[in-house]
Amino acid sequence: MPHLSNSIAEYLLARQAQGFAANTIRNDRNTLRRLERVTGLMDSRDIDAITVDKFMADLATTCGPGALNTHQATLAAYIKWAQARGHIPAGPSPLDGRRYRKTIPAERLMVPLGKFGAVLDSAERNHPRDRALVAVGMFLMLRQSEATDLRIRDLDLDAGRITVRIHKTRDLDTMPISSELGAELRRWLNHYTASVPGRLQPEWYLLPSRSSHAMIRNTEGHFVRSEPNAGLRPLARISRPYNVVRRALEGAGFTVGKHEGMHTLRRSGARAVYDELVHEGYDGALRTVQTLLHHAHTTMTERYIGITLDKQSRDKRFTDKPMFPSLAADNVVRLGRAEG
Repeated sequence: MPHLSNSIAEYLLARQAQGFAANTIRNDRNTLRRLERVTGLMDSRDIDAITVDKFMADLATTCGPGALNTHQATLAAYIKWAQARGHIPAGPSPLDGRRYRKTIPAERLMVPLGKFGAVLDSAERNHPRDRALVAVGMFLMLRQSEATDLRIRDLDLDAGRITVRIHKTRDLDTMPISSELGAELRRWLNHYTASVPGRLQPEWYLLPSRSSHAMIRNTEGHFVRSEPNAGLRPLARISRPYNVVRRALEGAGFTVGKHEGMHTLRRSGARAVYDELVHEGYDGALRTVQTLLHHAHTTMTERYIGITLDKQSRDKRFTDKPMFPSLAADNVVRLGRAEG
């Protein structure tokens, strides 16, 4: 039986070899290293129900129900793997009988369609690149990693298409560019072209990082170093796009929590599309939004944009309407009490 530290290291390596995302592996590492610290275990075979109880009780002092469930799922995956590798004795899992906590979905900010312009204008007050990033979030509805990974070569404005790498599923999708997004991207590319020497290169990031200074043309047509906090670094990726989004939201008058960011724009854009399609009477509204978000199931899309179709049908059927319209019909036969 290996030392617990060695077992964890082997597990993380196996996860990496299987192609799990870097963020997933980082979360695995955080959970399992904390297991080591809290329980003081040296040998993986000593993981039992009592040590699991001790670990989960310690987590409960700093974690809410959602985080506890994430840690528990991580631990369950490790234990299953460790038993298969012989690092933990075979048999019932030390997690058997432990339930997951019930969670109340957190209230997330949803930007109404009528405020999209205000958020875009707020972003531009900081920098045109920021406006372009917000536009991509609203109108293309990409995840943070997908938006910041876009390159110049991915964009074909003439064809109205942009190639997107969907990191979660490791797929490529050539997505349509709406007229709203097309106008925003042309506006941004004009600024981008004027802000860097030479032509835009295919491998450059579409939404690049910024340096402490910009290179701008002087009166003689030469590029000089100027404009603090405005420079573009075409080969560098944005490191904290959520800060860009939060500043734009705050500047537009929204109260912004610590969890708001690109997902706020993604969720808001998707909900606005759904509402527009429903208003038009389009039956496939939810499926269309599902394809835009690259979700595997429509139930995931429902939760993400804050709708439940069954509840919507219920509310539409009964709000300010009789629940039993047949009771008002003239031909209803009313049953009296049976005589004893």
